[in-house]
Amino acid sequence: MGRSLLIKLLTLRNSLESTLPDPLHAQYFGCLWKVSVPGRERTAPPQVQGWADSIAIWLNPRGTLATNKGHCENLEKNEKGSPCAGTMHKLWIDAGSQKVGLQLLCLLKPSPALGAPADDDWKGFMLGLAASGELLDALIHVITKPLDEDHLIVGMQGTESVDSELLEVKRWSRKGPAARDRITTLVSKGLLSAGLDKTVTHNQEEGLKYITNTADLLLRLSLRAKTEDARVRLVISRAIHTMSRGGAGPVQDLLIDWLQEAFYRFTWLWPTLRRANIIPIFMARVESTCHPLQDKSSDLTQAKNAMQILRGLSQEYSYGKDILSTRPHNLLTIADNAGLIQMTRPDHGNLIRQRSQDIQFLAIGCIKFITTPRLTESTLHNGARISSRPGWNIDTTWNWILQSMLALKLLPDGDTLGRQGQGDRHWTGLQTLHDLILIESNLTT
Repeated sequence: MGRSLLIKLLTLRNSLESTLPDPLHAQYFGCLWKVSVPGRERTAPPQVQGWADSIAIWLNPRGTLATNKGHCENLEKNEKGSPCAGTMHKLWIDAGSQKVGLQLLCLLKPSPALGAPADDDWKGFMLGLAASGELLDALIHVITKPLDEDHLIVGMQGTESVDSELLEVKRWSRKGPAARDRITTLVSKGLLSAGLDKTVTHNQEEGLKYITNTADLLLRLSLRAKTEDARVRLVISRAIHTMSRGGAGPVQDLLIDWLQEAFYRFTWLWPTLRRANIIPIFMARVESTCHPLQDKSSDLTQAKNAMQILRGLSQEYSYGKDILSTRPHNLLTIADNAGLIQMTRPDHGNLIRQRSQDIQFLAIGCIKFITTPRLTESTLHNGARISSRPGWNIDTTWNWILQSMLALKLLPDGDTLGRQGQGDRHWTGLQTLHDLILIESNLTT
């Protein structure tokens, strides 16, 4: 209701169906627009920065902007004559000011189900707010130093209100380059880091959904930042370390979902994944999720996504070695459990069975990459590469041969030649069998 009223005022019309602005609305709110409005003869001066500055001062009434504008002097004059003057009184005044700024930001939050649809003027207004460096600094201040218990959640919602419009700007559009510059700035100045730090800190608290929604938005925005900027790379690398400490749950889900796109786009991240112990973390997540008693397809979907990252890492020799040597979690155990899930659910249309089959073939896909002969080893006999790895012997080879044969047998009849993506699985299984049989010189004798 509040946003609907605010939009009605800012559209300069008493009614959304009206073609001309209401004189009273135009008098008090016409100064906001940078573009002409039907019924007005001239373009209004840009005043979005004024709104951004005002909100920033409300959010941080003793910050640099407030000092430069003389706002702090006015506060101090009023406080000197107050019988309640003191540190606690200052905090009370600042908390009230911060609350007013956050309430306005929440009114600006997009809500398709309520209020008027966002037109180009409204989008331009929100992009203008997102471009304000002062407002960005104030939002970081609110998230890092909230002055009341509920200010963190509302501050994260306010961040989502301001920055969500950046995600809607198409890269190839006229506003694309400017939006990318703004995204790069908010990432490099620390908004992403501040949001993720608070998300991990409050991982188990009430209201986490609102915080993770904002963290998800900031992570998606980071995919559009200019990664040639060293500061952006540093922030994104730190973000991985931060999320790796979040434990199994919403924070780890954020990391898995974000890596689905970031993993292949930012290959410079791979060493960071190793330093953040992502391989053992994801192995533990998959093994703890993929078991015969599992009855939540959503959990298995996240496990499948984690296995996709592990399979991608296994393409590189040293990462494949890390996956094989991870303990106490074991890739073969994961594949065995995925096979057991399929055996207990004979219906091929069962979603849990399908997800477990995905996991089983992703594990086999890891072995396929690990056992694929490399050109640099063409002068070596086939057994030298595998036998030098810790824990790999002829028993391991036989176990994976049997696992691949079992996985092929569990494929639906008639679906081995391409229907519903099963062709890729069939080829993966056969190729892995081929490589496994060749790596041991005496296996077929």
